[in-house]
Amino acid sequence: MNKLFFSGLVFLFLSTLSANPISVSDLQLWLDATDDSTVLDANGFNPSDSSFNGVVREWKDKSSNNITATASVGATYSATDMNGRATLGFINASSSEQYNLSNNITTSSETIFIVTRMFDNGNNRGAWLGGSSSLLMNDADRYFYGNTQFIGNGAAPTVDTILTVTRSSGGSVNILENGISVAASTVSGSISVNEIGQRPGSSRFFFGEISSILIYNRLLDSTEMNTVGGFLENQFDISTSFDAPVPAVPEPSSLALLSILLFCKILSINTCRFKT
Repeated sequence: MNKLFFSGLVFLFLSTLSANPISVSDLQLWLDATDDSTVLDANGFNPSDSSFNGVVREWKDKSSNNITATASVGATYSATDMNGRATLGFINASSSEQYNLSNNITTSSETIFIVTRMFDNGNNRGAWLGGSSSLLMNDADRYFYGNTQFIGNGAAPTVDTILTVTRSSGGSVNILENGISVAASTVSGSISVNEIGQRPGSSRFFFGEISSILIYNRLLDSTEMNTVGGFLENQFDISTSFDAPVPAVPEPSSLALLSILLFCKILSINTCRFKT
């Protein structure tokens, strides 16, 4: 077997596996509605089960922190509403759809990605994340972050959008829609995330859809931003300005072939032959 060809296959395979949100360090939370095993109704059934009732009571974290987001009732599951991929619909704009995190996420510098779409840009409609400092919302085309601080005017994302927030250790905040900056300001001090879909202590609820939420407890560099942004771009088929979309995951047949090649290599078998 050609060693260069074999090495290239292995490199491509390993690169594909590594280019995902978990490969970027300091991931604190990853909620992903496209992973059936992480969205459960009140009886513990997921969308793969015929008994699933379509309302997500628990949304489980894919990071190593094992955080659970739990609602009193929950948002409505759709398998295809986010460009053919799964999403949770916050259709009632009420406390019954608000999720509480099992552990607070406290940061003084962070990068947040949310795959989302708002149903409209009216008042009190865009509260994605809540915490002790109010956190992230869009209210009638105005972005707020942290302790209800106005960040800047920015059109509410009423189309499928990868919404990103970055904050440096010095407090510089940048809000991006599909990789393009739409608002910026300065927010100092620590923030704490403990809710999804509501601004704490208010009637401001989220009205729209959320497919994925990722929170890192530091400012990602440009390469890391492209890794995560590119992954989400490919996953949800959303056009963005992120520079490095990652390769699609290989088909199972390709993985099977590579497994055979690896087996042969490990056993030093040089007579593996494949017909095409």
